[in-house]
Amino acid sequence: MEEAVEAVARALGVDDAAIARRKAFLEFTDNDVARLRTLHEALRTLAPDFANAFYDHLLAFPALILLIAAVFGDGLLYAYRAYGPGGPL
Repeated sequence: MEEAVEAVARALGVDDAAIARRKAFLEFTDNDVARLRTLHEALRTLAPDFANAFYDHLLAFPALILLIAAVFGDGLLYAYRAYGPGGPL
């Protein structure tokens, strides 16, 4: 997981100094990191259900369907329809 985060940070041009500035601004401490890691593990199995509920809610509004298609193209909607609801989204 650490490697993936580091790869994203590099791709975005975010270095250690930028991360430190952002953490300072947010008053984000090592205790917060530990809490998030604990939550991440605990919630990992809930991600598919959460994502399905989220997209079910969004797709209940026709105007949002048009907005999602306009911003992300039809790929996101096709992927959701292929895998959700209840799928491995």
